[in-house]
Amino acid sequence: MTELEIPEEYLAGYAQILAEVAATGRRLSREELTSRRALGNRRLTPATDCAPWSAPI
Repeated sequence: MTELEIPEEYLAGYAQILAEVAATGRRLSREELTSRRALGNRRLTPATDCAPWSAPI
């Protein structure tokens, strides 16, 4: 099995968010969720990459 490589730009700030959430028990803020979704959406656009599950058989 091959290991999925995640570019550093998609993880930037994520460790800090998780540390704060874990320390306080709070949920992610709307801003934090929106920023993470935006990065994920950029990653899955056809112009930048083709997700393996959408590849033709």
